[in-house]
Amino acid sequence: MFELAWKDADIVLFMTTVYNGKDFITRMRRRPTSTSTGARQTRKIFGDSYIKALPIPTFIDMYNHYMHGVDTAD
Repeated sequence: MFELAWKDADIVLFMTTVYNGKDFITRMRRRPTSTSTGARQTRKIFGDSYIKALPIPTFIDMYNHYMHGVDTAD
């Protein structure tokens, strides 16, 4: 079992038996607005670009795409 932490607007904690946190996937991400939480730090990565390909851990990508998935059958 792996315990993982990801910094989003706040720290998000994960526990998994499937992912190890070492695999990454590249996704196109949009630069956050200047009023977004943590925008000052995040916008530095983007520079002048509005969108940028960024490496994201696979477990975060899966979370983003399938969150609330267990509720679809209710």
